[in-house]
Amino acid sequence: MARYWARLRYSPQAFKGMVDEPHSREVEVRKMCEGAGMVLREAGFCAATGEICVSFDGTAEQVGEIEFACMASGAFTEINVLEIMNFDEMVSMMTGAGRLLGRYNAPNHDEIDRLLLEE
Repeated sequence: MARYWARLRYSPQAFKGMVDEPHSREVEVRKMCEGAGMVLREAGFCAATGEICVSFDGTAEQVGEIEFACMASGAFTEINVLEIMNFDEMVSMMTGAGRLLGRYNAPNHDEIDRLLLEE
């Protein structure tokens, strides 16, 4: 499973419902994550942006399921999800990128200028 950070912006209707019936949203967030088979690590609310901020472990497919369900509910207007990797995984990506660069010939400035003039 990969680790993700997500920000989900509440809709005006969701704010209205929460003000009318105040209660913790943690139970609902946990039910959604666990229902999709994900592991909830941490969740909270950012008053400055009107967003729930969530850290969880899961798969790309599970993330997609959550995004569809949350948007379909009407409770959110925007969802941003970031996959977070550890630094060892980052080093592995750097190594792979180095191998790829060795196989790629970047255009030189004359080629770039020619392409721009042809447009």
